[in-house]
Amino acid sequence: MRVLYVSPNGYLGGAEKVVINLAQGHLQENTYDPLILFYSDGEAVNAARDMGIKCIVMTQAFRLSRPLLLCKGLWEIRQIIERVNPQIVHSTMAYSHLTISLASMGLSLKKVWFQHGPVGQLLDKLASFFPVDMLFFNSSFLQKLHHRSLPEVKVRLQEAVICLGVTDQMTSPKTNYSSQLRIGCAGRISRFRSFETVIKALSELKENYPLRPFKLSIAGSPKTQTDHEYYQELVILVETLQLKNDVYFVGHQNDMKEYYKGIDVFIHSAIAPEPFGLAAAEAMSHGCLTIGSDMGGISDFLINDVTGFTYSSAGQLKIILARIFTEDMESFKEVVQAGLEQIHEKHSIQGMTKQVEGLYGVLTLDR
Repeated sequence: MRVLYVSPNGYLGGAEKVVINLAQGHLQENTYDPLILFYSDGEAVNAARDMGIKCIVMTQAFRLSRPLLLCKGLWEIRQIIERVNPQIVHSTMAYSHLTISLASMGLSLKKVWFQHGPVGQLLDKLASFFPVDMLFFNSSFLQKLHHRSLPEVKVRLQEAVICLGVTDQMTSPKTNYSSQLRIGCAGRISRFRSFETVIKALSELKENYPLRPFKLSIAGSPKTQTDHEYYQELVILVETLQLKNDVYFVGHQNDMKEYYKGIDVFIHSAIAPEPFGLAAAEAMSHGCLTIGSDMGGISDFLINDVTGFTYSSAGQLKIILARIFTEDMESFKEVVQAGLEQIHEKHSIQGMTKQVEGLYGVLTLDR
């Protein structure tokens, strides 16, 4: 049975990883025939094809604000749907659901919308006028947020929170800790990540604990002009605080697995609540002691002093880091192990695939 996954972005972000992981899971289980329709080319397309996943990249670029181009794009989407003839169309995020709904009017399709967030913005509101058979969320936090936003989409059959799968999981904590405390942050270099909060906290701790060597590696790159301005502010901050030998901007990482191997502590520093927090889950799955804010979807799996540590202010973050600075990493093994088990039990690719395929089974039985 063919499932057409629709991804509006060709770059490899969290939502795109979910689509690719699901398609790969279908191939491994040999149950559904996945095909991914990308609206643009990019790293995600290459990653999917490297895994043997069939992909279609649209030839017609379009925008909602350009009516003529929009009509041409929707016509191409409709032709692809008619040619591929999927039993289920799975739209990633609001933009996909909106455009698929417009392009497939009059066609008999089972439609799934995977709401990865954010919710409540204009595209999300427009997409909500079009009903779906099933609506998926990547966290209970996002589901609650969605229901507080208007208009609320009509769901014909079922809603579900999907336990996102995380790849390349370890089974036991690290044992190769060095005398240098290796700390990491990851994500797009954007102001909402609040990397400066981490940098300032580490600067104070360096003054208080001068004999404790550390290295902070920030993985990610700026995208917009505003992001580039923020990046320059961070570079100046590092120089001003005399941390050039302690803080490194390592840029975008094609292989995050190797990045996680090279750190012991991961800090999820976003100040705005994120729908899920994939980087934090990935870090936990690679045996990193993980610290994150107590807001958003991350609270589904990051439990304070159980599977990691959470904070709600810069002051609390400094207290947590001070404890890590003064204790041996071996003393956090139980927390790291609990984090590993949490991700292994609830966030495997196989588990996510089986959950989604079970829901697809309900769809296909519906007449």
